[in-house]
Amino acid sequence: MQRIWWCRKSSTLTNKIWSAGGYFSWLRGAARHFGSDSDDEGQFDESRFVDYSPTTCMLIKKEVFELIGFLDASYFAYFEDTDFCYRAHRAGIKLVYVSAARLLHKVSSLTGRDSDFTVRYCIRNHVYYVLKNFPSWQRLFYLPALQFHLVAKFVLLKRKIRTFWLAEKAFSEGISLFRSRIDRQHGGFSNEI
Repeated sequence: MQRIWWCRKSSTLTNKIWSAGGYFSWLRGAARHFGSDSDDEGQFDESRFVDYSPTTCMLIKKEVFELIGFLDASYFAYFEDTDFCYRAHRAGIKLVYVSAARLLHKVSSLTGRDSDFTVRYCIRNHVYYVLKNFPSWQRLFYLPALQFHLVAKFVLLKRKIRTFWLAEKAFSEGISLFRSRIDRQHGGFSNEI
């Protein structure tokens, strides 16, 4: 795991950090990056253990895959790294942030930061991640909180109604994705939610 810098529209290096490792936010039910969008002033110059890393660039021993499996292809994009790191964390696998490593990342250059694609897969996969990884009592907090967040973003940020409905559809898709996973595992319908 390495320090990852933002690369804005051009290919020039900025001094903005995108990620210097990360942690799991129990308040958000997702991972957060250390140093996100901050100037690199040496505050992350020491290697250390972290709970999370975006898989933009990560070296992984084959024994890790043998223990926890591969990245879950159901995600397709977004949250697959969060899920993988969370499973590794639960299995007691240590993740190391190596401060000497550097990587330039063109964040969302293919998908667009607020594109329909990004909105759909971020929300769908956040719902799927919560349902897949947390017990029922935590789901009862995270899913309504995520719904509230979607409504608040729509109202406060004055998002387009089309974007709001896309987000709502993606929320439902996340539930359906989880149900189909349960069906595949158990060979039939499940009321696990």
